[in-house]
Amino acid sequence: MPFDNDAKNGTVALWYTPLDGRVEAGRKLEAPYVDDQPHGIVRSWHPNGMPRAEYRYEHGVLSDARAWSDSGTALPGTEAERLAARDAANNDQFYASLLAVVRENLPRCESDLPNGNPPRS
Repeated sequence: MPFDNDAKNGTVALWYTPLDGRVEAGRKLEAPYVDDQPHGIVRSWHPNGMPRAEYRYEHGVLSDARAWSDSGTALPGTEAERLAARDAANNDQFYASLLAVVRENLPRCESDLPNGNPPRS
């Protein structure tokens, strides 16, 4: 995830992975952020590669929502808006889980060590 001054800035991109985990299977999400808020067009895809949703955000506020079934049938506007709200909540949870993994696995810096020195063997 791209950050600038501890805020998401740039495009978050996620891909599906197959069950064997070896190769990316296709795009899952592209979400542009400015100052830690979605801004621009957020796109997502179904696992079969078909478009799933397209949401337009203006500084964190949803201004348009379109969504499709995995066969390509357009969903009604109100259903697309409900999906946008669910997706936003799920994405925030997922980003938080990724950040937790990073926080739990930060490298130890010399200033974190006793006397600033690594332990002697």
